[in-house]
Amino acid sequence: MKSIQIAQDGLLVYHSLIHLGINDIAFDKRNAFLFIELVKKEIIPILGIDVFRLVNEKVNYSSDYYSWYCERNSGEPYNEYAIRSCIEARKYIENFETIKEIPVFEIVIKDD
Repeated sequence: MKSIQIAQDGLLVYHSLIHLGINDIAFDKRNAFLFIELVKKEIIPILGIDVFRLVNEKVNYSSDYYSWYCERNSGEPYNEYAIRSCIEARKYIENFETIKEIPVFEIVIKDD
């Protein structure tokens, strides 16, 4: 399942990153939390998060590069990794220090 399918099925608000050459979407903080809950229910790991900025309703690269990633631990069961990655992703967004602009979050999921 792709990010956009999950977001559309969950009726989430998102921003396209196509104009930046990235075939993905980004969320404001509220919708990012909702997205994380949806992928957690589907047992889909979150591989990482990249932070962009929202200016005049258009997503742009942030002046500084902010990102987070989560690797599977050796011997860690897939389901545990998926749940842990969702918990850690939520913590990252909760604790993210607001940049000068409005942050939006590209949440990269495992997409088989």
